Amino acid sequence: MNKLVMIATATITVMASYNVVAETVVPKSAIYNINHTEIAPVIDGIAHDNEWKSAQALTAFSFPWRDTPAPATEFKALWHAETLYFQYTVTDKKVAIGTDPERAILDSDRVEIFLAKDAELSRYYTMEIDPKARVFSAQASYDMVNKKACVT
Repeated sequence: MNKLVMIATATITVMASYNVVAETVVPKSAIYNINHTEIAPVIDGIAHDNEWKSAQALTAFSFPWRDTPAPATEFKALWHAETLYFQYTVTDKKVAIGTDPERAILDSDRVEIFLAKDAELSRYYTMEIDPKARVFSAQASYDMVNKKACVT
């Protein structure tokens, strides 16, 4: 089994408290509270900082487009000052790594942070990271009638 630990950070301008709605097995949507940390975690690919102990673990992930179970995945997030920190730990028997220079990240297994302002997905933001630390990010909206995303 391959175990991948991805730790990343995103700078934000104002932070008081945050909730994340995640696609989970049961219930379909759950609230995830992002806890504050007095000390910022170190971004080094090793998830052993004491700060991560205060982060809530989210583990009930599913593939909404497939009937097969998702690989064992744990998500944690913390915030400090103006920065949001997040960590994924994924255990997968077969990790796909894309090689085509034009599509490498889209052909790879990856984790995603998906932020939407409403349930209609009138505007959302996505950031996907693959095991080689390649990032795909986009701002988009979803056309509910035609059932397709419109990347802007």
